[in-house]
Amino acid sequence: MATMVEYSSSCCCVNTLPVQLQPVFLILNDLLCYTGNRFLKHLCVKGNSYDSGSNDSLAEMLASNRTLTDLNLSSCKLGEHVTELSMNFIHALCINSTLTSLKLKNNRLGDAHITALSQVFSHPTQLSRISKLDLR
Repeated sequence: MATMVEYSSSCCCVNTLPVQLQPVFLILNDLLCYTGNRFLKHLCVKGNSYDSGSNDSLAEMLASNRTLTDLNLSSCKLGEHVTELSMNFIHALCINSTLTSLKLKNNRLGDAHITALSQVFSHPTQLSRISKLDLR
Protein backbone atom coordinates (compact mmCIF):
# COMPACT_ATOMS: atom_id res chain seq x y z
CA MET A 1 0.00 0.00 0.00
CA ALA A 2 1.34 3.43 -0.92
CA THR A 3 1.52 6.06 1.79
CA MET A 4 0.96 9.79 1.47
CA VAL A 5 3.64 11.74 3.32
CA GLU A 6 3.05 15.18 1.81
CA TYR A 7 0.12 16.85 0.08
CA SER A 8 0.45 20.22 -1.56
CA SER A 9 -2.13 22.10 -3.56
CA SER A 10 -0.54 25.52 -3.40
CA CYS A 11 -2.56 28.01 -5.40
CA CYS A 12 -4.51 25.16 -6.96
CA CYS A 13 -6.97 26.76 -9.34
CA VAL A 14 -10.03 25.50 -11.14
CA ASN A 15 -11.25 27.83 -13.87
CA THR A 16 -8.81 30.45 -12.50
CA LEU A 17 -10.62 30.52 -9.13
CA PRO A 18 -8.96 29.21 -5.97
CA VAL A 19 -10.12 25.80 -4.79
CA GLN A 20 -12.59 25.70 -1.87
CA LEU A 21 -10.82 23.90 0.96
CA GLN A 22 -13.77 22.24 2.69
CA PRO A 23 -14.00 19.35 0.17
CA VAL A 24 -10.21 18.97 0.19
CA PHE A 25 -10.17 18.54 3.99
CA LEU A 26 -13.12 16.13 3.89
CA ILE A 27 -11.47 13.97 1.22
CA LEU A 28 -8.13 13.97 3.05
CA ASN A 29 -9.85 13.02 6.30
CA ASP A 30 -11.58 10.09 4.59
CA LEU A 31 -8.37 9.05 2.87
CA LEU A 32 -6.38 9.16 6.08
CA CYS A 33 -8.98 7.53 8.33
CA TYR A 34 -10.48 4.87 6.13
CA THR A 35 -7.59 3.66 3.99
CA GLY A 36 -5.14 3.17 6.83
CA ASN A 37 -2.84 5.84 5.38
CA ARG A 38 -1.76 7.72 8.48
CA PHE A 39 1.56 9.08 7.26
CA LEU A 40 0.63 12.56 6.07
CA LYS A 41 3.15 14.91 7.69
CA HIS A 42 3.03 18.09 5.58
CA LEU A 43 -0.15 19.71 4.29
CA CYS A 44 0.19 22.84 2.18
CA VAL A 45 -2.95 24.48 0.84
CA LYS A 46 -1.65 28.05 0.68
CA GLY A 47 -3.29 30.43 -1.75
CA ASN A 48 -6.60 28.59 -1.80
CA SER A 49 -9.99 29.78 -0.58
CA TYR A 50 -10.74 29.16 3.10
CA ASP A 51 -14.36 29.77 4.04
CA SER A 52 -16.44 29.13 7.16
CA GLY A 53 -17.23 25.58 5.99
CA SER A 54 -13.52 24.83 6.00
CA ASN A 55 -13.35 25.36 9.79
CA ASP A 56 -15.21 22.21 10.79
CA SER A 57 -13.85 19.97 8.03
CA LEU A 58 -10.28 20.97 8.94
CA ALA A 59 -11.10 20.50 12.63
CA GLU A 60 -12.34 16.97 11.98
CA MET A 61 -9.19 16.12 10.06
CA LEU A 62 -6.88 17.62 12.73
CA ALA A 63 -8.69 15.88 15.57
CA SER A 64 -8.32 12.44 13.99
CA ASN A 65 -4.87 12.79 12.38
CA ARG A 66 -1.90 11.78 14.50
CA THR A 67 0.92 12.32 12.00
CA LEU A 68 0.55 15.85 10.58
CA THR A 69 3.45 18.05 11.71
CA ASP A 70 3.24 21.01 9.30
CA LEU A 71 0.08 22.84 8.19
CA ASN A 72 0.41 25.75 5.77
CA LEU A 73 -2.74 27.88 5.38
CA SER A 74 -0.86 30.99 4.21
CA SER A 75 -2.64 33.40 1.85
CA CYS A 76 -6.00 31.64 2.12
CA LYS A 77 -7.89 34.90 2.80
CA LEU A 78 -8.82 33.57 6.22
CA GLY A 79 -9.35 37.03 7.71
CA GLU A 80 -11.51 38.12 4.79
CA HIS A 81 -13.88 35.14 4.64
CA VAL A 82 -14.08 33.92 8.22
CA THR A 83 -15.01 36.37 10.96
CA GLU A 84 -14.01 33.96 13.69
CA LEU A 85 -12.31 30.61 13.98
CA SER A 86 -14.71 27.89 15.09
CA MET A 87 -14.41 26.37 18.52
CA ASN A 88 -14.12 22.96 16.82
CA PHE A 89 -11.02 24.18 14.97
CA ILE A 90 -9.48 25.66 18.14
CA HIS A 91 -10.28 22.50 20.11
CA ALA A 92 -8.74 20.34 17.37
CA LEU A 93 -5.54 22.42 17.56
CA CYS A 94 -5.55 21.96 21.36
CA ILE A 95 -5.86 18.17 21.22
CA ASN A 96 -3.64 17.54 18.20
CA SER A 97 -0.33 16.40 19.68
CA THR A 98 1.69 16.12 16.46
CA LEU A 99 1.34 19.51 14.74
CA THR A 100 4.52 21.53 15.33
CA SER A 101 4.28 24.20 12.62
CA LEU A 102 1.25 26.31 11.73
CA LYS A 103 1.64 28.89 8.96
CA LEU A 104 -1.09 31.50 8.72
CA LYS A 105 0.80 34.42 7.16
CA ASN A 106 -0.84 36.83 4.70
CA ASN A 107 -4.35 36.12 5.97
CA ARG A 108 -5.26 39.55 7.40
CA LEU A 109 -6.15 38.04 10.76
CA GLY A 110 -8.02 40.33 13.14
CA ASP A 111 -8.18 40.54 16.91
CA ALA A 112 -10.88 37.84 17.14
CA HIS A 113 -8.71 35.39 15.17
CA ILE A 114 -5.64 36.05 17.33
CA THR A 115 -7.66 35.81 20.55
CA ALA A 116 -9.07 32.46 19.42
CA LEU A 117 -5.60 31.17 18.52
CA SER A 118 -4.25 32.21 21.93
CA GLN A 119 -6.61 29.67 23.49
CA VAL A 120 -4.55 26.91 21.89
CA PHE A 121 -1.61 27.84 24.07
CA SER A 122 -3.52 28.57 27.27
CA HIS A 123 -6.00 25.69 27.31
CA PRO A 124 -5.66 23.70 30.57
CA THR A 125 -5.56 20.31 28.81
CA GLN A 126 -3.54 21.64 25.90
CA LEU A 127 -1.64 18.87 24.14
CA SER A 128 -0.52 21.09 21.29
CA ARG A 129 3.16 20.98 20.39
CA ILE A 130 3.05 23.93 18.03
CA SER A 131 6.46 25.56 18.33
CA LYS A 132 6.38 27.54 15.08
CA LEU A 133 3.45 29.88 14.48
CA ASP A 134 3.79 32.19 11.48
CA LEU A 135 1.29 35.07 11.54
CA ARG A 136 3.17 37.61 9.41
